[in-house]
Amino acid sequence: MAAGGGKSLCYQLPAVLRDGVALVVSPLLSLIQDQVMGLAALGIPAFMLTSTTTKENEKFIYKALEKGGDELKILYVTPEKISKSKRFMSKLEKCHHAGRLSLISIDSTSKVLTGCVEN
Repeated sequence: MAAGGGKSLCYQLPAVLRDGVALVVSPLLSLIQDQVMGLAALGIPAFMLTSTTTKENEKFIYKALEKGGDELKILYVTPEKISKSKRFMSKLEKCHHAGRLSLISIDSTSKVLTGCVEN
């Protein structure tokens, strides 16, 4: 499917309908920024955790991963953030063990692979 064809709906719609946080891994920072801005404009609490994320937003995201709630529905991260941040992986693991990780999606430039996390 071509860019702009709606592939992101494959994980965005389930993320909004399910309880918990959806994790979206994407290598393209510009795509992440566009997705977060578009979702925010629709009132969907989506955030990004990348090398450009402010300390204030990072603190909010980590707290939301720990406590749950509806303050965070979709979290976009880069593969680099996953591989280099032990703190992020620790928070994500706690979120998963608490049953608050609704799905994980790997979004690349050519296709979207979505998998549900079994609790």
